Amino acid sequence: MKKTIITVFAFLVIFGFTITGAMAQTWTWQYAPVTNPTGIITELTANPTADELFALSAGSIALVELGTTGTETQIFDPPGALTTLTDLTFGYQGAIYAIADTAVVSCTPVCALIDVQPFVPTTTGAFKHIAAGKNGKLFILYDDSGTQYILTGNPPITEGLVVKLSPQSLNLGSKGNWVTGQIQLPGYPIEGIDPTSIVITQFEIDQVVYPVNIPVDVTAPYDFGSDKLMVKFVRYNKSTPDDPESLVGAFSTILPSGPSKGKVDVTATVQATHTDGTFSGEATFKVIVPKAKKK
Repeated sequence: MKKTIITVFAFLVIFGFTITGAMAQTWTWQYAPVTNPTGIITELTANPTADELFALSAGSIALVELGTTGTETQIFDPPGALTTLTDLTFGYQGAIYAIADTAVVSCTPVCALIDVQPFVPTTTGAFKHIAAGKNGKLFILYDDSGTQYILTGNPPITEGLVVKLSPQSLNLGSKGNWVTGQIQLPGYPIEGIDPTSIVITQFEIDQVVYPVNIPVDVTAPYDFGSDKLMVKFVRYNKSTPDDPESLVGAFSTILPSGPSKGKVDVTATVQATHTDGTFSGEATFKVIVPKAKKK
């Protein structure tokens, strides 16, 4: 009897874990019929950082609105003499890359041929597929009657930082310690950046520029990765709430509390000194302005 009870208990335990694991891997799906004025959709690519879906439709790139209907809201036509694009991918710094049989284009959002086309040792084949990789690399499959090549393209080296600030929505009513900055410098060793030199020099709001001076918090930890540097900016200074060298302090002057809450789009310019020179880059985020308290 005891043996039977133990066996049943063991079965229930295993069955329970199996059900739990299965439930943990369950996807949820929704569907939307596509309203496509240009033609049948043949390829898709998505923006990994925003709710945007791009598709190939009748050889053009369409921005597809997500929701209860898959409506094409914007069409980007192939450039020049190209009539049909055959594959696309979401790539470096928000660009959409696509291929035709014999050309590679970049759409940001206007589509144009990239300045240097990929080299292949034959001209009788065609580009078949395109994919985006780490640090802006592009990978293209070229096929010539079964003889295939993988082409790897590296983005142009530019004197500019690639910057991302987290959180992407900064609530001025929140009293957190830091805003994290992720810094990259394509084409240069990241270790060449002096972390103490990094500073936010300005904010742009509705095409108006506000000069600021918000340096990296030198007392906070920073981290050099293989290709990026993580640093911290002071979010809120508890001892000096209006500290202009903190983000909340700077924005409290630029964006004082109003009668109602609202989100404001901001572009921050970040500057850093590298062993090869001084570089700057931009990061976009939103600022949530709290509702003014009643007196």
